[in-house]
Amino acid sequence: MRLSLPHVLTDQCPTYGSALGLPSITIDGSQQATLDVRAGVDWAQLGGLSTNQVLGTFALPNTAPTYVATPSKANITINGNIQVSQPNGLVLLTNQFLPNTLTGVISAKDIDTSTSLSGVNGGDIRVDGRGDIAIANATLRSVASVFANAGNGGAISLSTSNGNISLTDSNVDSYASVYSKALVI
Repeated sequence: MRLSLPHVLTDQCPTYGSALGLPSITIDGSQQATLDVRAGVDWAQLGGLSTNQVLGTFALPNTAPTYVATPSKANITINGNIQVSQPNGLVLLTNQFLPNTLTGVISAKDIDTSTSLSGVNGGDIRVDGRGDIAIANATLRSVASVFANAGNGGAISLSTSNGNISLTDSNVDSYASVYSKALVI
């Protein structure tokens, strides 16, 4: 079964909802530390792949990109570790945003959105696929751990519209902890 996702582009920040009806989120890296990895996007739904963007004081040439081969999958493979340590951060791995017809597997190793700052929350981790999600020998963690006034651990969600979710020899942790210093007299 294929589910389409709600999306709205407002102020250049896409609002993204997941396949399983989780609340929509706004992707805005200028307001929230964000790692946003997407595959299998149907660029025609966005008016084509933009190549006329200004980066600092340099402008990219206004030419269409050249693709060497036609994509055959919408896979996302993360072989290293991801860490977003700023409070309330976000890691989004998806092949559900404005999808083309390709399916794909999302696989990842360690993802950590924990913080050690007082009074703030750990970040969210969202993995949203339209194929299998495979997490192996890894830890998905969002912890608020401090000596006083801990916030909350972030939300961790794994969802797929057409596949299996496997956690092999892996841990999923979201919590807050407050450590107290021992009083020595």
